Amino acid sequence: MIVTAMEEYIKGKYKIYLDEQFAFVLYKGELRRFMIKLGQELSESEYEEIINEIILKRSKRRTLHLLEKMDRTEQQIRKKLREGFYPEDIIDKAVEYAKNYHYINDFNYATRYIDCKGSVKSKLEILSELKQKGINKDIVNSIYEEANINEKEVLVSLIKKKLGDNNTPDKNQVRKLMTYFSRKGFRMEDINKAILSIYNISNEYYA
Repeated sequence: MIVTAMEEYIKGKYKIYLDEQFAFVLYKGELRRFMIKLGQELSESEYEEIINEIILKRSKRRTLHLLEKMDRTEQQIRKKLREGFYPEDIIDKAVEYAKNYHYINDFNYATRYIDCKGSVKSKLEILSELKQKGINKDIVNSIYEEANINEKEVLVSLIKKKLGDNNTPDKNQVRKLMTYFSRKGFRMEDINKAILSIYNISNEYYA
């Protein structure tokens, strides 16, 4: 393997290309350690040492550091490692390492997320947010079944919090409530029923 390019993209950090293909990122001191220079031939044993002793170990440390700062899903960890220019096979190994020690667990992440957000958001909104984080909808549905969250009760609580439960809303306020909560993922039928029940009124009131 021949070092065909060395690109400094952050001070002291270099992207190394072997045989015209991106291989890994090394620090300036590591370049000196392996005497890597443009046009130099890198032996198979040197390549394996760099991959296993530097890149892989660094990716694991980076993964643990990311998880120390905040809880993350597998997709979020992969995204962060890609931003650090780790090779895909190294990312796979780092993620597998973290999963083996239960540092990454999408089911547990989703459970904690729903425990925190389930009383203030609709299931549809939570599904959308967790999908963006790489959580499968089947996991979310399973957790909801176990959690026994009553979405209609959540909706009633949110309407009371937003408008209060003492003053009967006028037609304009009702329209605004319907629009607001439908955008939050609640069904129009449920919103209407919740408003009618909270303020003890009938549909004729808004006719």
